[in-house]
Amino acid sequence: MKKQLLESINEINIVEKKKKIKTFSNSKKLKFINLILKKFKTDDDNWIKKSLEKKYLFSFFYDNQIFFKKKILDVGSGNSQYRKYLIKKNNLNIKSIDFKINFKNNKSSKKLNFKNDFFILKKKKLLDKHYDIIFANDIFPNVDNRLEEFILSAKNISPNLILTITIHPDNKFYYSRIIETSETFVYAPMNKEKIVMILKKFKKNIVNKSIFNFLEKKSKIRNRLFIVIYLNF
Repeated sequence: MKKQLLESINEINIVEKKKKIKTFSNSKKLKFINLILKKFKTDDDNWIKKSLEKKYLFSFFYDNQIFFKKKILDVGSGNSQYRKYLIKKNNLNIKSIDFKINFKNNKSSKKLNFKNDFFILKKKKLLDKHYDIIFANDIFPNVDNRLEEFILSAKNISPNLILTITIHPDNKFYYSRIIETSETFVYAPMNKEKIVMILKKFKKNIVNKSIFNFLEKKSKIRNRLFIVIYLNF
């Protein structure tokens, strides 16, 4: 399985809009994906509709023979109807969890109730002890900076971890608000150098090591990029 995963990940090589993406952009498969996506009018599918790379990644994760009959944990999966369609179509055995916040506010108190966070579920032993594969698609570090903590925790319940990581230009940041205190702060996703620093700690476990050739180039990132990392423990 390790060999199959590596071959498949090397095949998609989604670090730039290179030959594979260009081939995909003119494929019958993309036309079919766009046709299916038209049926889903929810906001949860808009982020896929707008991105060729994300359509490509969804095809990899949820329409790939490698993952059939495997026990999969999908972290940060979201509520995309297209994703649910592919899981049902391919009869995939996927447990899906996503970070959600239920916020209750009344005159006497403010209460944050975190549900379905990977770390809380694992701590409470609400996850199974073993999965064949764990997916974490497009959550690090753009919406979650716990990349290193996640790898250290995830490796204890699966030998195979596949991450798609977003690399933003150095000047990318968001204005955010802390719900409990209403304070405003600036959140800057980790840049390429910080991501490389974390991934190097797990270099012996990263199977597609060729990704470091790209990451260690000194060239500036001008547009958002997606990379796929396969770790085997």
